[in-house]
Amino acid sequence: MEEPRYELASIGARLGALVLDWVMIMIGGTFLVFGAGAAILSALVFAFADEETGGVEVAIGLLLIGMALVLAYSIWWLFALRNGQTPGKQIVGIRAVDLATGKTTGWGRMFVRQFLVKGFVIWVNVLAGLVMGDAGVPAGLSFVLLIVWLLDHLWALWDENNQALHDKVMGTTIARKAPGA
Repeated sequence: MEEPRYELASIGARLGALVLDWVMIMIGGTFLVFGAGAAILSALVFAFADEETGGVEVAIGLLLIGMALVLAYSIWWLFALRNGQTPGKQIVGIRAVDLATGKTTGWGRMFVRQFLVKGFVIWVNVLAGLVMGDAGVPAGLSFVLLIVWLLDHLWALWDENNQALHDKVMGTTIARKAPGA
């Protein structure tokens, strides 16, 4: 069997893509949170004041900017998945490939990799929060989930194929994009 032809992405490129993705998500999320907070505060001030306030317009503006950023990132994310990429991976020039064949993972496999397998720790935390309600997620569980998330991503440091644990589950690795690809 012929060896797959691809160059493994460096750990630095993987980290850069991860940071870029998180920063883009955080920027949109920040606008949404501040916009929602401003909208609630403006509504409370407006409800108890006899005069109009200009805060409602600002709050609506922040919410719209946040929604636009989150929507734009989500659409970009969905389109980038078909090339085995996230927006961060696309900017850095790396992609997820099948470990055995070196072929780019398709949209469905990348969606499962990103949303279900990599997101498992996040989903467990969210579900635990929903189940626990007002009591919140126990600090011990959050700590364990953080360790699992870190171990997942750090695994690539000592793996011969630079695979994180989620790559091992999906049979993928991260490779540099071939020129013109």
